[in-house]
Amino acid sequence: MAHTKIVVSGDVVEVYKYEKSIHFKILSGRRKAIKRQHKRSFVIRPDNIRRRSKAFVRLVRANLTGTSAPALLTLTCADVVGIERGYDYLADFWKMLRRCGVKYEKYIGVVEFQRRGAIHFHIMVWGINQYIKNERSSRQIQNIWQRGFVDCLQTDGSEKLAYYVAKYMRKSMSDSRLFGKDAYFASRTVVRPMSLSSSLYRD
Repeated sequence: MAHTKIVVSGDVVEVYKYEKSIHFKILSGRRKAIKRQHKRSFVIRPDNIRRRSKAFVRLVRANLTGTSAPALLTLTCADVVGIERGYDYLADFWKMLRRCGVKYEKYIGVVEFQRRGAIHFHIMVWGINQYIKNERSSRQIQNIWQRGFVDCLQTDGSEKLAYYVAKYMRKSMSDSRLFGKDAYFASRTVVRPMSLSSSLYRD
């Protein structure tokens, strides 16, 4: 029995065919203990990094089709703070954007740590192009962030953007400060890739 998996993200359709059906194994007590030990030592296997990176690229690609190109924001924390505090700052940023009338459609972002330990948020944001054009003179987004520095860039919506931001995610995945945290984050309004699977019997 052959197994076929199809993943649709944006204009790209990926087709995978397997000789055997995909199945899940039930871990024994010893294997569960080994898995917990890996978590304590914060070891991330290269294949897991590739898998998460591929999932991120698919997510971005699914949102680059049929919409305006996103802006790329880099929000830097001036102070060295923990990741939880950094996410609190980010949550406040989204709230203040809405209060100030800056309406965004959706966002997808990753975390990066500077050498000194400060947090960078690299975020693709859709629907704020008009504000990006005037940011150099108005400094509206900078004033809303208030936690450090802001860099704004209007992109062309190319698929290369997904790979560009993904490299920051891969860099941070081996950092213990992200232990137990998602490799990337996104708003609830993003479009998710479609995944279909079927088992085909052969003669």
